[in-house]
Amino acid sequence: NRCRTLICRKTLYHTSCVIKKALLDRHVVKKVKPKTVCHKFSATQPLAMVCTDLHTIKVPLKNIENGIEVIYKHVIAFIDDKTRYILHYGYLQHKDAASTAVQLQILLDKLPQHRFGCLHTDNGGEFKGEFKALLLRNNIDLYLSEPYSPWMNGKIERFWGSMEGFLKKDGVMMYNEFARRLDECYHEIDHADVDNMSIGRPNETYARAAHNTYWQIGQPYQIFYLF
Repeated sequence: NRCRTLICRKTLYHTSCVIKKALLDRHVVKKVKPKTVCHKFSATQPLAMVCTDLHTIKVPLKNIENGIEVIYKHVIAFIDDKTRYILHYGYLQHKDAASTAVQLQILLDKLPQHRFGCLHTDNGGEFKGEFKALLLRNNIDLYLSEPYSPWMNGKIERFWGSMEGFLKKDGVMMYNEFARRLDECYHEIDHADVDNMSIGRPNETYARAAHNTYWQIGQPYQIFYLF
């Protein structure tokens, strides 16, 4: 009786699996990935919002410094959201918060008020720790993209594609000509905003804004979000 019961249970289980498979074959259920809302945003003034990201160099850059070979594997860039001007870029040996914090401090030292309103970046570990602490000490707000959502930081993400284009010569990346090619092939060409309207050349729009039209310390910054 026990054996007969086990056989019946196995038969019922097998039959249910066959029926389930037949139903699935007749009614194919497609898993549809939920549509992601792309939040587009635009700052109203230069230095109201700065966007940053880290980019891994395909072929590491080797340089001799103080007689020692140094290998750079990453590049970081900071872009002004309003004008698309690259405020600062730097090469990194390591992808960590200590390295990005050093570059952030260099940027702050360059700016007219040594500050900007807020910073937008992804949620990578290289933008936490010392990097986040430096933002807090300077009262700079931090906005993070959602995980695995690079399009939310689209302005700096698009810059990497532009960079790969203007640095490449005969299939070789000319990192030693970064500054010159950045000005000639990026800062001196017309750019468009999120509505595909021309915003002019970054070199002109950033330089044309007198310091009193920049975001000012103590002034609320405004970011328009377009959905």
